Amino acid sequence: MKKRIIKDKILNGITYLFSSFGVLILVLILVFIFSNGASSISFDLLTNNYYSESYTLKYTEDHLTSFSYSCKDGEYFSKAWGVAFADTTNLEGEKVVSICYIDSNSPLKNMVDVGSNHYVSIAVGQYIKKGVFVCEKDTLLTITSKDDANTV
Repeated sequence: MKKRIIKDKILNGITYLFSSFGVLILVLILVFIFSNGASSISFDLLTNNYYSESYTLKYTEDHLTSFSYSCKDGEYFSKAWGVAFADTTNLEGEKVVSICYIDSNSPLKNMVDVGSNHYVSIAVGQYIKKGVFVCEKDTLLTITSKDDANTV
């Protein structure tokens, strides 16, 4: 009987040891996830679309006018399109080009999606992963998220 009690306590001890080891690993994994991912958690995670959206847009005006804007430090302005860009990082910590200013008369405020024929408005705070703009005299302005805003 005494031998059985000793064997039971040893096996219970081994069970508690390995259970504690499993719980410790689980806690370390959760600490790692929350310490490295806490900056990515926001209310936008629940309310916004996770996937980026792609549009093929055209503007409805016949010609572009020249716009003006007093750029802040780190902003780069397009006089032809009336939009300012800045280098920033997204929630994942990746370098992106974001829109930091749009003139109220900018053609980007009211463009038509070629695929659906619906109006799409580009807004301040949106990121540009890739953009191709046809300017006057058929010159192209290409923006990708790998470029800096000053190349725009």
